[in-house]
Amino acid sequence: MLQINPMVRDMMMNRTFGIISGYFPKFSMYNWTQWFWTLLVPLFPSLTPDMLTITTSYVDCAAYHVIVEGLDKAFDQMSLITQQEITLVLVEYLKKSQQISNSALPCGTENGTSAWFANNFRSFSVHVTLADIQSLNSNFSVLDSLNLLSASEVAKLTLTSGALNNTDMMKVVFERLNEGDSFLNVEEYLLSLSQNSEV
Repeated sequence: MLQINPMVRDMMMNRTFGIISGYFPKFSMYNWTQWFWTLLVPLFPSLTPDMLTITTSYVDCAAYHVIVEGLDKAFDQMSLITQQEITLVLVEYLKKSQQISNSALPCGTENGTSAWFANNFRSFSVHVTLADIQSLNSNFSVLDSLNLLSASEVAKLTLTSGALNNTDMMKVVFERLNEGDSFLNVEEYLLSLSQNSEV
């Protein structure tokens, strides 16, 4: 990633988007790939939700996947707020796609697998709510995809799935929490568990 002053990067993103967005209706898959996998990556931390909403209004699922994969390259350079706002746009795109195609599974055929989730959200998956996942893919196997959920989402799942009364399910939950920084994962999990149980 190029190191660009954030104010300069914001200006560059605004100007670039103003120029290229008029060409979106004519973009081929090659254009989407070139711009979103390479050319725009250094500017993505300055991408706004409005820009992404405009962009996704011109794409099918194949181009959407290209965009998500490109955005994923800049995920770690984005602020937490930007990550969350981008995630909301991705969820909205999939919901609209689901309505338009009248499909049970928007932008994918991997029914019930973590591949569908990973392909549609990449690193942004940590900000997708369990409710959104289940509304978009009713056959999604959450227990098979715990590694894609944040510790707080795992806690919400624990409360709604009956895992608190099932030793085997809780073993799977703690295997997930043991990945990465287990101390922070368990702390976030138990905090979310206690907060959500009080609601």
